Amino acid sequence: MIVTCWEWAGTARDEGDFAANWLREVLGKPVRLVRYMGKAGVGDADGDPARRPVDPDFGKGYENTFSDGFPIHLTAEESLVDLNKRLEAPLPMDRFRANIVVAGGEPWAEDEWAGLRIGSLEFSSVKPCGRCKVTTTDQATAEVGVEPLKTLGDFRSGRVLGWNARSAYKRELMFGWNLVTDDRGTLAVGDEVVVTRMRPANELVV
Repeated sequence: MIVTCWEWAGTARDEGDFAANWLREVLGKPVRLVRYMGKAGVGDADGDPARRPVDPDFGKGYENTFSDGFPIHLTAEESLVDLNKRLEAPLPMDRFRANIVVAGGEPWAEDEWAGLRIGSLEFSSVKPCGRCKVTTTDQATAEVGVEPLKTLGDFRSGRVLGWNARSAYKRELMFGWNLVTDDRGTLAVGDEVVVTRMRPANELVV
């Protein structure tokens, strides 16, 4: 089956009529459930119709699945604490829908990390995460507000941060970083995080 996910179109495996019929009853409209068919970590993802590559400007050859733009999204507890100090009502971390949440550093320290080891796995931090309106939706009630985007715009836009290495950064509101990895393994709550490389200054500011 041919599917689309943002700018990508490729092949996926249909999971059959039983799943489709159940979803149709729950959602009230005809849908199909499909499975990603890629082969993460096996060669270059470019050019394979079953594999969705990440943006080549940030991770050429790395593979995504049906997630947003990258396979891994990291946020930091201390950065959320700093953001919440600026809000009338604090927000939980689930607004940012991260795969990995770290703790123990300074607020926004993750901006300076280019490489890190979590447990036994090595990661490269390749792109700041510009936030969209989904962050303004309460994950428990579906109520939509204006935060955190309103406040992030005051101090975490690319323009305010002076991040001018890419023109798109100027209008984005940053919270968290997108990661890629060549490793395969298991992460667990409490794994040690070690910064292995610092980010060159000219990666964000020129």
